[in-house]
Amino acid sequence: MLKLANKKASALTSKKTKAKIGILEMDRQWYQSAKRFLCPNFEISAINFQDILFNNIDVGEYHSILVGCDIRDEAIDISATLDLVTIIKKMSANPPALLLITDYADSKITVQARSYLPQIDGVFAKDQDLALLLKIMKIIAKQKYFK
Repeated sequence: MLKLANKKASALTSKKTKAKIGILEMDRQWYQSAKRFLCPNFEISAINFQDILFNNIDVGEYHSILVGCDIRDEAIDISATLDLVTIIKKMSANPPALLLITDYADSKITVQARSYLPQIDGVFAKDQDLALLLKIMKIIAKQKYFK
């Protein structure tokens, strides 16, 4: 009986923990949809700029952070996003992957965003299928944890 208890305990302690994704997004409806879709595979939490800025969270614990950014066809004002991205990337020896989340993105906007924010790892539009976001997150998790 003791052996069985030890096997159960070791199975529980060896259980793999889920990779953490932080979502910094003002659109609560999109956040809830993304959370429901990604939760079976990842640990999802809402984060905010103040928590990052004042070190209330350890950004190094996250495998990815999705950052809401209002990018449109007109001139992009990304000064606040640039500050945030720079802070996140410099706060940890092992910074998380960063994806900009936009309402709309085409190839022109994606190229433009990457030229302004070379530290980002990608751009994802909210109007895209969440199944694509799940695939992207799985690829990033594989790259981050199996280097």
